[in-house]
Formats: sequence, structure tokens, C-alpha cells
Amino acid sequence: MKQKFLLKSIAFQAGLSLATVDRVVHKRGNVKQETALRVQDAINELEKQRQTAQQAGKRFTLDVIMEAPERFSKEVKKAFEKEMPGMRPASFRCRFHLNEIMSVSQIIALLNKIHRRGSHGLILKIPDVPEINQAVQKIVAAGIPVVSFVTDIARSNRLAYIGMDNYESGKTAGYMLKNFLGNQSGQILLTLSRDIFQGEEDRESGFRSFFSDIPQRIKILKLSEGRGDNSKTESLALELLSREQNILAVYSPGGGNKAILEAIKRTKQPCQFFIAHDLDRDNVQLLRQGKISLVIYHNLRQDARRACQLILRYHRLLPSDFTISPSEIGIATPHNIPCL
Repeated sequence: MKQKFLLKSIAFQAGLSLATVDRVVHKRGNVKQETALRVQDAINELEKQRQTAQQAGKRFTLDVIMEAPERFSKEVKKAFEKEMPGMRPASFRCRFHLNEIMSVSQIIALLNKIHRRGSHGLILKIPDVPEINQAVQKIVAAGIPVVSFVTDIARSNRLAYIGMDNYESGKTAGYMLKNFLGNQSGQILLTLSRDIFQGEEDRESGFRSFFSDIPQRIKILKLSEGRGDNSKTESLALELLSREQNILAVYSPGGGNKAILEAIKRTKQPCQFFIAHDLDRDNVQLLRQGKISLVIYHNLRQDARRACQLILRYHRLLPSDFTISPSEIGIATPHNIPCL
């Protein structure tokens, strides 16, 4: 068996004689099983130490591209800035490319620029459309790891998706609203920022699955393309709600919630329950004021840390079997707002 480490290093780590380690490593026999296990444990520990030593002094530059409202992208930026110092002994810095509105052509131009310039890794919250997926595929083929963040671009050959299970979060919202409404009849307003974010589409699908058995009693009214912008969302919501009646509740994966509340107030809708997503400054304020009922969220700092860890794994500075799980789905009410 070929070893990466000197036999004397293994012997020192295991607390065994050089002769004993030689018998184990070269399978010469006459060795107890517990002794062989001690040698293997020592080799594993030396491997961990080697990886830690390799990380020391390594500097990684990541590019974070996000199309999102400023209130959300600001929280993501803060999460990365808080977590990066804790990734020692590796050193991380991020180049943030944060925009509230980006066209597909602008996103592709930025991706191509990063492709030419180089990067140790990309973290992306961008629309899931064929042209963008193709641009990301070229970056992946060039040896730059890509992680999708909050919303997935699964057809891009990205390394992994970081965030909550969006379908399950939509089901969670559906479960709570269906139980709250009981036998009432009326409409639920479902709002998205855009139809081309996979994460919001998955939330919508999960939510709708809970009401498929009562289409005659509960109608789901969809509002989209407000891009989470309060001004644009309010205009769209007023136009829609002025023609509708009996909006009993709102499920808002797409943001712009101050605007939605204003439109509900101005059109005199009997809204009883409001579920939002993400603990940005607007939603925290609305929760404290009791204007929305609850917020479904995930821990952005944990997600930022996992994204950095996946980049380390790609660069062989974490074990190849290192894995992550979907982020836990959190529920915040006016009585348990977490400090993240």
C-alpha cells in the first residue's frame, strides 16, 4: 500500500513502534485488528492536518452575482462578510455584483467578463433561462466552480444549489394558510417577483399543491413581474385588485410587501393572513408592526458558509465526501423574530 506519509510520522501519530506500523502498512501479518485501526486513524488524522496546512495562506476570490431587491442583496452581502473571516485558515474575499434589475444580455456579458478574467468560484442568484445556463456551462467547463444561491439554475452544470427546498417552503405556506382559512371561501393573492426564477416557481408549485382539492372554494390569484420593487409592485397590485373581491390572504414569495399591503388597504380587501419570505429590513419592520403574519426564512449566514465550503471542496481543500443539506425552513412571527 503506497502511503502519502512517512512511516515514522504515522508511528508518532498512532503512538506505535515503527516496526508495528511497517507490518500494518505493508500487510505483513501478525497484527491485531485494533492496532490496524489505530494506524488507519492516524493516517486519517494526518490527512486532515495536511489539508489544514494546505489551506493556510490560500487566498480565494469569489464573484457573487445577484439580481434581487437591494434590501435582500444587502442581507446576503452582510452574511458573506460576516462568515468569510471564520473560514480560516483559508482567506476569502468577494467581488459583489448586485443589481435590482438586470437584463439577460447584461448578465451574460458579466459572466463572460468573469470567465475571461478568472475567478476561484461564482455564487449566482440569477434567472433560470437557456441563454444564461449556456453561459454558465462555459464557465464550468473552464474549471471555475459555480454555486447557485437561493434559486437554482440546475441545467447549468453548477456544482450545487445552496438554500432551502423551495417546493417544501411553498407547501409549508400552503399548509398554514389552508388550516387558518378553514371552511372560508374566497381568494388568495400569490405574488412573485418574476416568472423566470426557479426558486419562486417551486414555491408557487408547492403552495398550489395544498389547494388543488378545493378549487371551487379557494381561488389563487397570481401577480408577477413586480421584481420586488415597491413602486412597480403597488402599481400592478392596484390594477389587479381593483377588479377583484374577497382577498382573504396573501402568500408573497416575491417581496414588495409594503406595496402589496398598501394596495390591499386601498382596495378594501378583507385580508386576514399574510405570509412573506426572507427576513430583510422591510419584513422585520412589518412583522414588528403586526402588518404581516409570519415570514418563512433561511439562515443566510449558514448558506454563505456552505457556499464557501463547497468552493474549498472543489479546490481539494476539504474532503471529497463533504456534503451539505438544504437549509432549514424557519418561521418567524411577531413574537420570535430571530437575530441572524
